[in-house]
Amino acid sequence: MTLKEELQQNALLKLENGVFYQTDLAKQNDFEQMYLSLRKKEDRLYTDEIVKSLPKIPANHVLEREWLVRSISSEKLISYLKRSSSCNKILEVGCGNGWLANKMASELSADVLALDVNETELLQGARVFPSGLLSFVYGDVNRLNLKDIHFDCIVLGSCIQYFQDLEALIRHLVSLLNPSGQIHIIDSPIYSSNEAVIAAKERSLAHFTSLGYPDMTHFYFYHTKRQIGIFNYKILKNPKSIASIIKRRVFKATYPVFPWIMIKAD
Repeated sequence: MTLKEELQQNALLKLENGVFYQTDLAKQNDFEQMYLSLRKKEDRLYTDEIVKSLPKIPANHVLEREWLVRSISSEKLISYLKRSSSCNKILEVGCGNGWLANKMASELSADVLALDVNETELLQGARVFPSGLLSFVYGDVNRLNLKDIHFDCIVLGSCIQYFQDLEALIRHLVSLLNPSGQIHIIDSPIYSSNEAVIAAKERSLAHFTSLGYPDMTHFYFYHTKRQIGIFNYKILKNPKSIASIIKRRVFKATYPVFPWIMIKAD
């Protein structure tokens, strides 16, 4: 049975306009409205045509360099997963418009569940990427009952900052993995010390305030390596390694600035 067929048989989900809705979760939450307004000011809301081409983005776009970094990190992730012995069922948490979920589904020929609480971008993703291997779900990962569905891989791409308790989140995600499954955290800030967290909080407050959304700080959280220390994890790419620093500073290479972390089910 395919992942989409399993979701269709789940009585706790309702399919509308290409999106499976968690029936006990209210739509149009406060976070989504503020998040979308902020993303619009940051030029992060895209037309269907641009979403269809992501991570490639028009030249001279204000976020061109950021998308180049995300292109590099996504290519490295998919290359790694291709070498895995089994990666047939994938969950992407915080999928947004689904560009990465679609890329994984098409390049890995895998069943992908793309999950978020952003209805607007989920509907856009379902409209732009009507793949039979890709299922969009409007749901809260901590409350969503997926029955007996387990995953070979769970991806958190640029989203852990929206979860208050990272340790609790990872514990829950580990319970959704198959015995040999893995969690991959990419393009997400992980801080080395409390001092680094304090500095990051100050930068974020200044940024959100300058755009007129200081309350966004209530939905934005900061995590350190200590919070993943209890898990069986490995840093696959370390942007603070000597080799990475040389690539960025000496050779002016575009290189991910956040670590790529892999966590095993065991």
